[in-house]
Amino acid sequence: MPLVRISLFAGKPADYRRAIGDGIHQAMVETLAVPEHDRFQIFSEHDAGGIIYDVATASTAAKNYNKRHHLQVTPIVAPTTASAVVGVGISGSF
Repeated sequence: MPLVRISLFAGKPADYRRAIGDGIHQAMVETLAVPEHDRFQIFSEHDAGGIIYDVATASTAAKNYNKRHHLQVTPIVAPTTASAVVGVGISGSF
């Protein structure tokens, strides 16, 4: 059973969390051949100070991860709608 941990800024509604989880699971089913009914996700919500990351190093971290795991993972930086805080996501082909 694959375990997926998803960290979000606090305050997202349940349908938003469900949509995020659905998208991640569907990508795993399609790209990693995870069985459709094999789903285990844990959501953690954090206030603005609860998620600390350095956007400047996201690209380097992704390149290092790609080399170690022979994957193509690309960092995506996008502003959130709730504040001026920038969120970092990962996309790629697995």
